[in-house]
Amino acid sequence: MLFKRWIIGSTLVLLYAITVMWNHEIFLWVNHTRSLIADQWIGVIGGLGDGLVVAVIMCVLMLANFRVGLAGVLAFLLSGLLAQILKRLFEAPRPPVVLDDVIVLGDSLSRHSFPSGHSASLGAMAVIFLLFYGYKRWEAWLAVALCAVGAYGRMYVGVHFPIDVLVGLSLGLLSSYYCWSYVHQKPIKVWENTAKTWYVIAALLLVLSAVLAFNYRVQPQTAQSMHWWVPTLSIMVALWLGKRRFAKD
Repeated sequence: MLFKRWIIGSTLVLLYAITVMWNHEIFLWVNHTRSLIADQWIGVIGGLGDGLVVAVIMCVLMLANFRVGLAGVLAFLLSGLLAQILKRLFEAPRPPVVLDDVIVLGDSLSRHSFPSGHSASLGAMAVIFLLFYGYKRWEAWLAVALCAVGAYGRMYVGVHFPIDVLVGLSLGLLSSYYCWSYVHQKPIKVWENTAKTWYVIAALLLVLSAVLAFNYRVQPQTAQSMHWWVPTLSIMVALWLGKRRFAKD
């Protein structure tokens, strides 16, 4: 076990060292390696890290598995708070300010590059979906792959450096680990089995979905289509979960 942890720790240190040493070079390679299909799909998948989109997804997860969903909500809040604090502390400029010939899809941003808030949310969601589905289910790894593509997309669309993305992902992964450890030990069985809890979460989902659907700008701008299909799909899943839950009562 100690040797395994040493291998993982050494790999992470090496990954961070490589990212720091070739931060600009890696960014330019990712940002300039393009295709029309990638322009369309990577820009959309990046919207999975938008704060309101994540909130809607976490509400659906709470309806399906309250304990895992609650850990996801706490991880999303914790990783987001840490990311915003670090953004204000470092005030790091965005790639278009630092480098020439940056290809930007959507809005061109200039401040608060380090770390990536979207990547923090995506890192948190990756762990939560692994907990929700289990490590052996293909759905879990599909969700992880989408989160990874979304994080990669922060460089592809020209708004974050690799170190921003790597630190953001780390914040999300660690936040999910600690929040799950905390929630897993708490006696919340009564909340899980109470219909009132389910109704409160469903009402919150409806409110967040309405805000997302009407006049909300998804970030990045290339993922704006999420403002209608994410709430629509989420409400459909919530109705199916409600039918399945109350059919048992």
